[in-house]
Amino acid sequence: MNYLHTCRPPILHRDLKPANLLLDFRDTLKITDFGLAKLRPTKKVGEESMETDKFIMTGETGSYRFMAPEVFRHESYNETVDVYSFAMILYNLLLGHPPWPALNGVKACALAAMEGERPTIPRDVDKDLSELMQQCWHEVPTNRLPFESVLETLNNNFVSVFRISVDEQTKKDVDKVDGTCCAVM
Repeated sequence: MNYLHTCRPPILHRDLKPANLLLDFRDTLKITDFGLAKLRPTKKVGEESMETDKFIMTGETGSYRFMAPEVFRHESYNETVDVYSFAMILYNLLLGHPPWPALNGVKACALAAMEGERPTIPRDVDKDLSELMQQCWHEVPTNRLPFESVLETLNNNFVSVFRISVDEQTKKDVDKVDGTCCAVM
């Protein structure tokens, strides 16, 4: 997502959800289903452009349970909608169930969009990951972290837990591959 958001113009996925995240045979995460993806509109020549600019795009685009509140409310938005979706995916990953599992997707999204609610994070969730989720699902889109900061936070958390960087671990994993892996397409 950091790569997509740093493209010129930035690419918004707009439908991040667990079903659109796949692992290859080396456990490398692959983002799929770009059917709702959009290039963020660019400013006309002579207009100033800011990274925080919002643009009017289709509302209620994507999967409700992971949809940013501003999309549900049909407001203008930018790539921070993907950051919000990431936070909901992280919640799902850490807790083993989607946000508000007892509600259907529309009701869950309405709760977040109209009431400003966010899922309750149990106290036993890693403090750094809990704070990351809260920063990424912030009600004010401009207060959400960019994916560059998300990556930095995740790498720092990985190092604090495993005492090795993600890059170092990835290199070790690649060095262990003996060619016996295969993928069925």
